[in-house]
Amino acid sequence: MNNNDLEIVKKKLIRIIQCGFEINFPDTSETIWEYKLHGDSIGLNANDLLYLFFDIEKQFNIRIPQEDILTGRFMTMKGICEIIMEQQNISRESA
Repeated sequence: MNNNDLEIVKKKLIRIIQCGFEINFPDTSETIWEYKLHGDSIGLNANDLLYLFFDIEKQFNIRIPQEDILTGRFMTMKGICEIIMEQQNISRESA
């Protein structure tokens, strides 16, 4: 995996959130990646997070491990990007 892969994942994740939840990000600076998805900054509720979970699994053809939910990695865009990159890497290695 390289930086180009990460940029593709970031752009696709932003598109999923913008289209699915009608959220527009004024910019995609590095700070946005640290915001909690359910906080005041982005404002997704529990149902939104569930839909996002399934959208990500479908769009990226991955399975998000339960431990990533329980440890809170799924709560920021940065954490989600890391999960996606890891799961895509695991899929490539097992293919």
